[in-house]
Amino acid sequence: MARNYMKSDKNQNFLKEDQVSLSSLFNFLNANIEPMSNPELMSLVFDYVNFIFVETERPRLIEFTELLRKYSEDFGIDSSPEALDRIKGFFEALQSQLRGKIETSMDAVERKEFGIVFEMKGKRRVFVDPSKGLFVEDFSLPKSGGDLDLETEKRLAETRLFDIIRNLNLRADRFRKCTRAKCGKFFYQATTKEKKFCSTRCVKAFIQAQYIKRKREHES
Repeated sequence: MARNYMKSDKNQNFLKEDQVSLSSLFNFLNANIEPMSNPELMSLVFDYVNFIFVETERPRLIEFTELLRKYSEDFGIDSSPEALDRIKGFFEALQSQLRGKIETSMDAVERKEFGIVFEMKGKRRVFVDPSKGLFVEDFSLPKSGGDLDLETEKRLAETRLFDIIRNLNLRADRFRKCTRAKCGKFFYQATTKEKKFCSTRCVKAFIQAQYIKRKREHES
């Protein structure tokens, strides 16, 4: 179940939480999972939990810790290669699903065509939390066949991505992939100023590559 307090422009605490989730989402999307060691995989799990986590009526630390345990209990220091490959495959499938949603949005903008990005199946309800005086949105997914059911997890991740897009008023035409050939990372362009690169590092690398190219052309 994904539960989400309905946001407003004045509720800065919730907006800040979604900003953290968005940052963690891009860390997860841009990770190279296959060669990861155990500590690197644990860091990936932490990013995924930061992305997927939403406030509930339970204490934050308890809820967050339980989610970490849920996604990391199948691997550890003494995990077999088979166990690591299994959990890597699980997260690679989730990563591919989320990348696909963002790429579908980007393609629709580029083609200037309407396109369906999200089709969510489940039960969404809105009720009141009297202790906080807030409306609470509750989304329940169909029950899975296990603790880590991939198809259910994909739907949960899609729902969380949609909630972040809605809560932060993200625009489909501002999702980007870094244009530096050796990068290609996803990022979000927060302002109207056009950005082609995900970071200052990639800007400098591109400028350096262009300089070397021009120098070689001049010498030849």
